[in-house]
Amino acid sequence: MKPLSEGFISHPLIKPNTLEKRSYQVSIASKALKGNTLVVLPTGLGKTAIAIIVAAYRLERYPQGKCAILAPTKPLANQHYESFKKTLNLPHTELAVLTGEQPAEKRAKLWKMARVIFATPQAVRNDIVYGFVPLRDVVLMVFDEAHRAVGNYPYVFIAERYMSEALNPLILALTASPGSTKQHIRDVCSSLRISQVEARDEMSPDVKPYISPISLEWRHIDLPPLFKGIRSSLMNLLKDLLKLLKEHGIIESVSTIKLRKKTLLEAQAKIQDMPLSDVEKRELSLAAVMALRVTHAMELLETQGLPSLMDYFDKFKNSSKLSMKALANDPRWTEAESLCLQGLQQGVVHPKLAVLKEEVRKQLEKNPNSRVIVFTNLRSTAKVLERELRSVDGVKIAKLVGKTEKKGDRGLSQAQQVEVLSSFKSGFFNVLVSTQVAEEGIDVVSCDLVIFYDNVPSAIRFIQRMGRTGRIRAGRAIFLITKGTRDEAFYWSAIYKRKEMKREIKELMRESSEVNKESEPGEQLELVKFITPTAPQVEYGKPTVFVDHREMNSKVVEFLSKLNVNIRPRALHVADYVVSENVAIERKTVEDFASSIIDKRLFAQLKSLKEVYSSPILLIEGEGLTVKRMMPPEALRGALVSIAVDYGIPIIWSRDPEESAHVIALAARREQLEFKKRATLKDRKMPKTLSEQQEYIVASLPNIDVTLAKRLLGVFGTVENVFTASEQALQRVSGIGPKKAQLIRKVLTAKYEPTSSTSSTSQVSQAKGKDASLL
Repeated sequence: MKPLSEGFISHPLIKPNTLEKRSYQVSIASKALKGNTLVVLPTGLGKTAIAIIVAAYRLERYPQGKCAILAPTKPLANQHYESFKKTLNLPHTELAVLTGEQPAEKRAKLWKMARVIFATPQAVRNDIVYGFVPLRDVVLMVFDEAHRAVGNYPYVFIAERYMSEALNPLILALTASPGSTKQHIRDVCSSLRISQVEARDEMSPDVKPYISPISLEWRHIDLPPLFKGIRSSLMNLLKDLLKLLKEHGIIESVSTIKLRKKTLLEAQAKIQDMPLSDVEKRELSLAAVMALRVTHAMELLETQGLPSLMDYFDKFKNSSKLSMKALANDPRWTEAESLCLQGLQQGVVHPKLAVLKEEVRKQLEKNPNSRVIVFTNLRSTAKVLERELRSVDGVKIAKLVGKTEKKGDRGLSQAQQVEVLSSFKSGFFNVLVSTQVAEEGIDVVSCDLVIFYDNVPSAIRFIQRMGRTGRIRAGRAIFLITKGTRDEAFYWSAIYKRKEMKREIKELMRESSEVNKESEPGEQLELVKFITPTAPQVEYGKPTVFVDHREMNSKVVEFLSKLNVNIRPRALHVADYVVSENVAIERKTVEDFASSIIDKRLFAQLKSLKEVYSSPILLIEGEGLTVKRMMPPEALRGALVSIAVDYGIPIIWSRDPEESAHVIALAARREQLEFKKRATLKDRKMPKTLSEQQEYIVASLPNIDVTLAKRLLGVFGTVENVFTASEQALQRVSGIGPKKAQLIRKVLTAKYEPTSSTSSTSQVSQAKGKDASLL
């Protein structure tokens, strides 16, 4: 039973009687104000309330400062916005939600106007790259679902830039589950510059009174004969592939009981390091890839059902990939596919489906006002479950999936996701079938039952799914487990990882407590010491680089922004990066380079690049090119010679995105600061015939494309006549209105006044010296 209210938080920036006072929240917030803090708290216990308290105190201390609240999805960002708006004593105009769906110009204005910004990390990452974000003024950065802050996730980049640029930085990281492994948890702490950890669990004395009990129930299901027959065919095929790999010492055992996909992925890398011939490497790599695909098929069979498995089988038909061709022609694979088709024709999905329908029926019969969430991993399975559950009495069902369209199944935009969740909360829908979208942070306070249709070998996702129930009243979680399958293995893996996670959190709390005891008052020490220091911000000249919009999600762009380069995204038809009127760079990872040789894209791209820019560069990023796509070395050498000799395009190699960024930045500074060349887009091929040259010249006028250029030349006959035509005469051409005509005449008649350079000679010489050191 929950204790009597402790009253309400009293603060000038918190509305009276809006934020319940809980001692553990106040204690955590007080400590979080002293340094970068990772808060680990079970779902439903008010991590957002802690963020509100910390934000109020920071805004009071720094009246000109800003707070940024980051959340992985728009629905979650909107949820935080509503909570803060209801609680903070600020005009609503000083709170703003930013997402990638808004135009960049609008986001730039909101960053200037708002004091509290709620945003998705991808939008903030892009805005930092564009130079919109006044990081120096941000006095609090909140990272919700902080367990994501590893690898290439935008949180990592944002935290690094924030800590290096803000005048008064403070990070508050929130999560219910920081990671499944010790290394993951420590990586999160490292990425977010955490100095202390504050954690509570269900047994913590100050939290326990607020915990609503969750009843855990299991439904064990037998695998029917048809499924066992399909599994037997796939198992025989898998064992032969594993036997081949074991004979060459690539894996230790042919046992499939503890076989993990990670083992097969590591095997592919191991093969390339072995003293084998190219033929042997290709054969063994093929076997490893085939084994990985068979393993995935068995997982679909055991955990999802026949519809998802048949969708997977269909991908192998007419595929050009060697591994898929080889499997499609194997009799054991075709036998499994035939049995799967027979089952589907008989209306078989999976034995778990009948149990699922019965559990949903019983819950709604017991309490018609219940809310039920059914979790599954795959979009295809969610579609089947939604269809099948519609036949259950009392069910009003909705499907919640991501926004990506998959195999003709249109996803939900973030606005549509918000609408579905709102309808579920209100009771318009009472059953929600969801993929991973609803696992994180969504506050569905009245969900009575969560059903795991499949299980996940992740402590993070296990805890997130569980956290959707039991938030304000007792809840239930039911696990559907097919006996002797990956369902069982995944369940116990998640349980073990959750136990290890709790142990590691306690160890981190102990370490942070000892570190902070030894520090001076007011001094913030890092819990995790960083081996690689943050690269210093480059202070000399700031060139501009046009970047193809398809490259904007690459790490190269992040490193370019750190190197003080102006990023200008464009839809480039030629090249990936344009640094001047002469120099453009086509960047390819080794994987893409190998693929583009095989599918013959490469030379068409380079031909266009050479026709448009006089000094193009091919930048190849990464290592191990000869093993990508199992490419024969002679094919690689032939392609490289052709690029250098036949096309006259120099090739530069880089190890990683950071080195690629240094190369691009160096080229930009050399062209723009030393040789005074501007970054100019020339997305069209250089004209060859007289008519093409005339069209090219006229199309260089403002707001005139090739189509309008042809019309103008058709009316006036010559380039000279076009250039001397009056505004009234120009407007007689279809597509030329008063504004275009006025702008054309202004460009043609205005006195030329060259733009003064902001870079001094000394800056250029410094840039040259520093650029040399970059490589």
